[in-house]
Amino acid sequence: MPTPTRQDCADSADDDTRAAILFVVDDLGDSARPADLGAWIVVESTSTRISLLRPYDEPVDGRGMGVMDDHDSRVFELLDALPSSGEAGWMVTRSGPCALSLDPAPLSPAIVQLDGSAPPDAGSPSLSLLVTEWACNSGRDAAGRVRLISLDETDDTVSIRVGVEPEDGAQTCPSNPTTSFVVDLASPLGDREIVDGSLVTPRPLPTGSPVVID
Repeated sequence: MPTPTRQDCADSADDDTRAAILFVVDDLGDSARPADLGAWIVVESTSTRISLLRPYDEPVDGRGMGVMDDHDSRVFELLDALPSSGEAGWMVTRSGPCALSLDPAPLSPAIVQLDGSAPPDAGSPSLSLLVTEWACNSGRDAAGRVRLISLDETDDTVSIRVGVEPEDGAQTCPSNPTTSFVVDLASPLGDREIVDGSLVTPRPLPTGSPVVID
């Protein structure tokens, strides 16, 4: 999810955007208008697509994947024929929690965790990570394609940003296993906090367990 470029609240958006939000429906034709419009921010508004974000008070693992989501999201699109009526109208096409993150293009995003089987050692100048590719990869890991985008070290924190080089060709979409990835530091970790630098608001990296899919 890219960084928001607009900061309009949904309840004070322009007339066309507000009308679309008020009358949007789901695929059954029921109203999909978000409650409490003043809490939602319009981050995209075109003649055919509207995107909203609502910040959470506290990050939550909204998808049960070890990713701490900090926003709720809604995407509405103008369709020529709604499934429920066959008439033109606005329908919600995506909704749910998300972690507001920086775009890693041309790399693909990934879930990054500390390796629970090799936890950080204050005396070690390296960190063992688990990287899970977001993109479809036919159930294979991302071995050889994990890339360190940035490593920023201060006296208090180690900020890590990782992406995955996309696989060539068409891929199917079973769950991807984790890929082990080691990051070398300029000096031993010490008591510094390890944070996810891919997030707009960096937070400590969670700890995960290696996943292997046969």
